[in-house]
Amino acid sequence: MGASWAACQSTHSPPEWIQAQIKSALVGLGPAADTQVHFTREERINLAPSLTFQPSASTSLTLLTSYQRNPETGFYGFLPAIGTTLPSRNGRIRTSFFPGEPSFEGYSRNNLATGYIFDHRFNDVFTFRQNVRVSDLKSRFRTVAAGGIAPNERTLLRRVTVSNESARTFGVDNQLQADFRTWSLTHKVLLGLDGYGIDGTAFTGAGGSVAPLDYVNPVYGRGPIVPPPLLGTKQEQAQYGLYLQDQIKFDRLSLLVGGRYDRALTRTRDLNSSRLTKQDDNATSGRVALMYNFGSGFAPYVSYSTSFEPVAGTTFGGVPFDPTEGEQYEAGLKYEPPGADAMIQAAVYQLTQTNVPTADPNNVGFQIQTGEIRARGFEVEARATVMEGFDLIAAYAYTDAEVTKCNGVDLGKRPTVAPRHLASLWAHHTVNSGHFAGLGLGAGVRYVSEGAGDPANTFFTPGYALVDAASSYDFGAKNASLKGLKLQVNAQNLFDKEYVSGCYGLTQCSYGLRRTVLATLSYQW
Repeated sequence: MGASWAACQSTHSPPEWIQAQIKSALVGLGPAADTQVHFTREERINLAPSLTFQPSASTSLTLLTSYQRNPETGFYGFLPAIGTTLPSRNGRIRTSFFPGEPSFEGYSRNNLATGYIFDHRFNDVFTFRQNVRVSDLKSRFRTVAAGGIAPNERTLLRRVTVSNESARTFGVDNQLQADFRTWSLTHKVLLGLDGYGIDGTAFTGAGGSVAPLDYVNPVYGRGPIVPPPLLGTKQEQAQYGLYLQDQIKFDRLSLLVGGRYDRALTRTRDLNSSRLTKQDDNATSGRVALMYNFGSGFAPYVSYSTSFEPVAGTTFGGVPFDPTEGEQYEAGLKYEPPGADAMIQAAVYQLTQTNVPTADPNNVGFQIQTGEIRARGFEVEARATVMEGFDLIAAYAYTDAEVTKCNGVDLGKRPTVAPRHLASLWAHHTVNSGHFAGLGLGAGVRYVSEGAGDPANTFFTPGYALVDAASSYDFGAKNASLKGLKLQVNAQNLFDKEYVSGCYGLTQCSYGLRRTVLATLSYQW
């Protein structure tokens, strides 16, 4: 049989489907570790296989599947501002302090997703793409959280929060692309129709009863934990969108014009009272951008865009979220010096968003919506290879954010966890020759300025600067037989600085991560 097949193969080409290229990939993760907070762990299992089938140069189909299981998701609770951000006569709360109940806590998630990416080029003009994704998510959340602090500034008054949720989602995006020329104009036209649906059920509750806890000398397991009654909500949401976009290029001038129409249908049923809330929304949005590339390396641009995005889920009380709408103006400059491996880009912008989801200050794990937030600012980033193997990256961002429409105490205030200043500097050196070829070393610093601690801006979290470092070794640089084998070690917050990463209210503050070191051994083939 082997000789006969060889003879056949030499005189006849196999059918096109036999010549098809098949590529596969498998990504797997399974980290498990204790966190910096007592009684908490972080465990994750993630498998993401993919298979690409390419019967011809003009057609490809990629099948995607991912499974993620989080038996434990680490520490997800909050601490009071007194003892973390604000002073306490009993001293600072330790970063390892656990405010919940070890026998009750739990937050697990399972997510299974599958889908495909299909691409077919009909000719030199038309290309069709279709992306499909289906997912099934289940989560179980139980926690005892700080609801206040007693006048003695050491006894936490606590409450119980429970949430069991499940959601099935489906999404599809169909695109037809046309590449052609009209006179001196080059066009890339994209016509698309997409749809998204979600069918979710949630049972939530907050309150109950649990014994208070002394953060100076905590004693757990004092008295029974009585969970609150659960509120049941079932929500079905469907969104359909039609969009058209054209990228036009004339010599060094580039123009992008696009428009989109969306319709969103939401049905929310209170499973306790059987009350049904219907919500139908539709909107048009679009964007336009203009850029000119000078021969000297400068490329200034301006852009304007609007957005519309339905928000799945409900508030703690079961009220469905309103869609988020936005409007953004931006102007900027990109510069690549001729003959140099460097790039600088800067931009100024104004972004206005309505119905922005933010943390619920009264119910841990839930969200509310703010009427309108306006953010103005500018950003600048520079990247350069200053010598062979030595790279520098520097970035700075200034954000002036303000709540411009609201019926609450945050009107005219800064949103919580929105620092004015962000800055970073990173340097990395790779040894390309000699005894240490394949070795990479990097170090940098991140700076975050103060942020509003509560909606009324009665206190602020202090700014902080953190030092990070990284090292790597490519074994294939010295030994060709080990090509693809690489060791990477990353260290965040190298000097183990204690800091508060942000607060959403007087009882919702979070410590940032202490020194974290992660070593990864990878092999690619």
